[in-house]
Amino acid sequence: MSAGEIKRPEPSPRQAMDPEGVSDRAAPPWVPPAVLDIARAINPPGREGAPGAATRLACSPRMKSTWMYLRQLAQQQMQRCPWPRRPGDEGEGELELRLGALPKRYSLSHWGLPEHEAAPPDRACAAFCACVAITLSVNNPAVSRASVEDHVHDLRRLADALRETALSEPCIDGRELAGHYLAVIGDLRDRADFIEAAAQRHSSHLIERSSSARGGYRRPTPDTFLASGSDNVRVLTRKVALETQKIFGSSLYTIVATTMSTALDLDVSVRSVRNWCDGDPANKIRPN
Repeated sequence: MSAGEIKRPEPSPRQAMDPEGVSDRAAPPWVPPAVLDIARAINPPGREGAPGAATRLACSPRMKSTWMYLRQLAQQQMQRCPWPRRPGDEGEGELELRLGALPKRYSLSHWGLPEHEAAPPDRACAAFCACVAITLSVNNPAVSRASVEDHVHDLRRLADALRETALSEPCIDGRELAGHYLAVIGDLRDRADFIEAAAQRHSSHLIERSSSARGGYRRPTPDTFLASGSDNVRVLTRKVALETQKIFGSSLYTIVATTMSTALDLDVSVRSVRNWCDGDPANKIRPN
């Protein structure tokens, strides 16, 4: 299998999972309580359809070592402070500072859950569960850098052509009509600048080359956005790795590979995650 290819795992016995959400009987004892709470909020019991990403992350045995490692890592980081502590100083540690800087949608309170009842390590694990579930719920497809550059070039070329028309036509001598031309020209140039800047801000969704060019791509079926081998799996994995760095201070490629494999019911290798993330210099991800 090539470095960027993804395959579905071999058929295995169905993992203990409540198909209608995270129920008490399906909740493993090794899952942090805050993760169970936020998974219930994202995929409530009684919800129709297949289990969502949050349910799989909270109930799948594949995640046992992941949750144990993340909780231990968060506990260690809770004791660290980015600056020297003074005697008797009990200010926020490294973990609490990072949790405070996360988007509100990753917090327990956003989902109507009490923050004060969860320890910081559990809150960090819950934020990780939420970030994966939310990232996978947004239908934001991969975009090639070449297509963005072509679109921006077309908009600016159209603006230049319209300006030449406005200057050359003898009828463009009234202030009102000339103003309309200038407004359209300005709008086209502003749109080109916006798309160019947005592409840089959301660089995790930009790809230099589609997986189809390397022979590892299978076209998504109509009923799923995240098909095996699709470029969308690639960019969403990069996004999760970037968010993991914000929560735990490192991209944790092995953890991300296990998590994406569980959430998407695919086999995403550590090698693939490393290749995808290392190939995106704009992300500036620090590997584990």
